[in-house]
Amino acid sequence: MTEDGVMVAEVTATDDEEKVKLILHKGSTVKNSQGQKITSVRIKKSVESHAVNGNSAIVSPAYDIQPIGAIFTPGATLLFKYADAQLTGNVHENNLYLALWDPAAGAWTDFGGDIDPAANTVSVPIEHLSVYALMAHTAPAHFELSDLHISSKTTAPGEVIDISVLVTNTGDLSGSYELNLKLDDVIVGTEAVTLDGGASETVHFEVTASGLGEHEVAAGALTDTFTVEENLLPADFTVTDLFITPEEIYPGDNVSISIRVSNTGDLTGTHHTALLINGAEIEAMDVTLVGGQSRVVVFNTVAGASGVYNVSVDDLHSVFSVLVTPPPTLIGTAGPEISGFTVTPAYNNRGRLAAVMLEYRLDVPEEQTSGTSLALRVLYEGSLLEQVPVFLPDDGQSHTGSGSLTYAPTQGWKPGIYSFRLELYSGDVLTAVSFPEQLSVAKEDVAAVVSWKTLGIIIGASLMLAAIAIIAILIRRRDMLHG
Repeated sequence: MTEDGVMVAEVTATDDEEKVKLILHKGSTVKNSQGQKITSVRIKKSVESHAVNGNSAIVSPAYDIQPIGAIFTPGATLLFKYADAQLTGNVHENNLYLALWDPAAGAWTDFGGDIDPAANTVSVPIEHLSVYALMAHTAPAHFELSDLHISSKTTAPGEVIDISVLVTNTGDLSGSYELNLKLDDVIVGTEAVTLDGGASETVHFEVTASGLGEHEVAAGALTDTFTVEENLLPADFTVTDLFITPEEIYPGDNVSISIRVSNTGDLTGTHHTALLINGAEIEAMDVTLVGGQSRVVVFNTVAGASGVYNVSVDDLHSVFSVLVTPPPTLIGTAGPEISGFTVTPAYNNRGRLAAVMLEYRLDVPEEQTSGTSLALRVLYEGSLLEQVPVFLPDDGQSHTGSGSLTYAPTQGWKPGIYSFRLELYSGDVLTAVSFPEQLSVAKEDVAAVVSWKTLGIIIGASLMLAAIAIIAILIRRRDMLHG
């Protein structure tokens, strides 16, 4: 120990019988209540009698660890040993804890503890010395019920319903509980549950629906209802909307495969669906839906070697391609690079999506600007929608800095996932691509967008009607002059 009270090595103090150990850790500071370093520790049985807290039993004698008030920064470790012979009656090993006597309150403070059944020890970190004892929680078993759940709130005659209840033992000791399930005040199921202190278990009952109308289920004080109706259709599932995003990727890239599962029946049911790639099952899941409910299920996988992969989910089929080589990237400053690319949605005054603003930055060496072109590749739900030129070769402009483009689909926006990627070409050779940016368009975001073709037809029709009106006025004026 240094002059400042810092331990230079780990030291263990123990009582005469080695049933209690105080471990002072290397690097910790050990001082008394006056801030002076201490040079000795004494552990002995307390000569005073201390009342035991309710629902607790004392396992070991109380030990007075002196000097009282000594402080450890950071804490020391206090360890009590126990014998198997001490685990009798209401004293169970998993309920052991170390307690500190609080003279002001006249009660023991629960410090908990780490129980090592193999070594028969309980240990806790402490920060000061006082009177400690090994105790055990002995609150008798007490059971509480919660989470009453009925698998189907509407069912047909003869259907089997799963009813579950969570049973928890809030006491310290093990105990048994007889759980009765009542249907319309008649016991239809009984289950005996044995739990350790603090443990929980979900108990399930199966009930066959009969008798039209509403029925009450009760477990203890918990109640709920379900209804039996005629002419309800059993669960029947359809799988639609197979989407692969993106459809072209590179080895090691992620691919997302989604489907929509719908229960077209009236009753709750579970559908097992599996993703097959080239005939091998990659992932499977069970989807539980109430009658009339739909859910989008998404599988995610990582692309392997290059090639075309056949995707099957139930009766749906599609493909995606893994390209031979990854997109070219710039090493050092020798080649062209798309160093920045962002997509920002723009909304009209009605809060509807009107267009997106695409901003980009190019790092193209001056000697490579000749013959350079930039194109925007747009995919909708993983399929190519259109490719839009951003600038063309030899247009007389410098393309080594930043630029922007406002884009809206020719046929207008639709709900779904749009993916945008810039492609830089030197002649017909693709030299660099940007990381794709995605935009999810919700149904409420869609605004009517008029294509240039439609706009031209509208303008042309308007001009034609105006010309007809002018000709009619001129003919009328001529007739009036002649008359």
